[in-house]
Amino acid sequence: MRARRQPYIDTIKRRTEWAFCFIFVWFLFLSYQLFNIQVRQHAHFKKQAARYHNRRIQVDAVRGILYDRNGTALTQNLPLKSVYADPSLIDDPAATARRLAGPLDRSPEYLEKCLRREGSFAWLRRKVDRETEQAVRALNLKGIDFVPETKRAYPLKSVAANLIGFTDIDGKGVEGLEQQLQETIAGKPGWVKAEVDALGRIIPGTTYERVEAVDGHSVILTIDARIQHLAETAIAKAQATYQAAGVSAVVLDPRTGEILALANRPTYDPNMPAKSETASRRNRCVTDLYEPGSTLKAITVAAALEEGVIRPTSLFHCAGSYPIGKQRIRCVVHAPYTNGHGAQTIRGVLRESCNIGTAQIASRLGSRKLYRYIADFGFIGDTRSGLIGERRGSLTPPSTWAPIKQANVSFGQGVSVTALQVAVAYGAIANGGKLMQPYFIRRIEDGEGKVVQEYHPSVVRQVISKQTADLLAECLQEVVEKGSGKPAQLEGYTVAGKTGSAQKVIEGWRGYAPGRFVASFIGFAPVSEPRIVCIVVVDEPKGSHWGATCAAPAFREIVQGALWCMKVPPDRPVDLQQTALGMQR
Repeated sequence: MRARRQPYIDTIKRRTEWAFCFIFVWFLFLSYQLFNIQVRQHAHFKKQAARYHNRRIQVDAVRGILYDRNGTALTQNLPLKSVYADPSLIDDPAATARRLAGPLDRSPEYLEKCLRREGSFAWLRRKVDRETEQAVRALNLKGIDFVPETKRAYPLKSVAANLIGFTDIDGKGVEGLEQQLQETIAGKPGWVKAEVDALGRIIPGTTYERVEAVDGHSVILTIDARIQHLAETAIAKAQATYQAAGVSAVVLDPRTGEILALANRPTYDPNMPAKSETASRRNRCVTDLYEPGSTLKAITVAAALEEGVIRPTSLFHCAGSYPIGKQRIRCVVHAPYTNGHGAQTIRGVLRESCNIGTAQIASRLGSRKLYRYIADFGFIGDTRSGLIGERRGSLTPPSTWAPIKQANVSFGQGVSVTALQVAVAYGAIANGGKLMQPYFIRRIEDGEGKVVQEYHPSVVRQVISKQTADLLAECLQEVVEKGSGKPAQLEGYTVAGKTGSAQKVIEGWRGYAPGRFVASFIGFAPVSEPRIVCIVVVDEPKGSHWGATCAAPAFREIVQGALWCMKVPPDRPVDLQQTALGMQR
């Protein structure tokens, strides 16, 4: 019996010995591997662990705020939450996507695709509002969490939107001043080195290196939000009344060159730029070129007076039609004139907006001098305002002009300008002949309110003498009080100004678009001590194309309100009875 069991015992013994040998060898192998990992490759694996658990995490800088001249915030930074997922923790991506689709306003297919991504992080929707955040939290879904972010917002909505622009989802400026001032207001991000958990979150108490973010500078603009709102309201009415393709308005201080308003229609809400069209976002005041028409007549008269080729009493005869070589120019004649404007001094030429009288003045001045003064008033090139997108005005050299070209240029045909250029030029007339460089920034401040940079008025040149400027202002005042500019008259203030109406040029083609016009009115007030220059330009109005009809009423509304906002004392008596009747209406 014992002899028969012995082989079995020997087999068990051998197997046990082999098992112990195998365990011993495996133990030696594991010991070697542990020695290899912990001793020989310690530095390598320590570096690997540090790479996974010690992260350099960016700390975003606070974007600087844009303010108007009175301290009204035109932009702001809103603290919001962004929703993300850890796909590795999602058990049922399809079901989770269906539950999130409603609160996040995203399709289930899109969300499911996000939830099935490799890795431990996927954005679902960034910078959601408080209501959306609460709705997602209420679902209490595994693997769904939030991170704090900042969203750029525009509290005044469309006010100055075409000037300010907007940022993208990452807070980088895309258009307007947000893009132009990106380096100034974006700041410089910092970073921290710390240990993170499996979800990439900083483990409290493990931060061991830190570089603070440098917040962006705030910028105080020359824009007055009150005047900007007035201008946008007025031109919105003009666009609606005349079904215009677009309307723009510029308001500036002629004494300093500070831009007080740049208004545009159509416009958009920078809080929702995706819902806007490209055409509604451009700053027409500096991007759109047009022929100034009769508003350029004041420049022709100013040049001739300054050069002494005419006097205030010089007479010019208009018979309604005037031959220049083999061609003729004509005047638009209204009652009481039937056969032209007759004999007129410069006052009458401007008051009646006489093409023929202006052409006769230009013939005495000559093409080269006319070109030089147009350039000196800032119509050729750009205004150097620094505004993004500003286009250059243009005029062919006088050496190429035929006699008819000289006549046309004298009353604003064949010249391409922007609304800002015309405003700056008339600002020189209002400012005693001194052309001021327009600017839109008053100062730049750091996060503690210390002034980093300040901007001051700059005289470009003395274009005409004060005597000539004062005489021209008197003539333009007569345009408003007795001539085509009557609709621009203000209560309590004297106004000097000029109407303009020109056919619209087809860009890239020679000639004019039939039936398409640009109407405008440019003026300043009060004449005794000008504080406001304003131009309103109406693009392709329907029903009327005259500056007096389409643009002057908007000018009146803007300037009347702006002078009241600025507390400028009236310079002429106010008809209290008429004012009371107007208020009752």
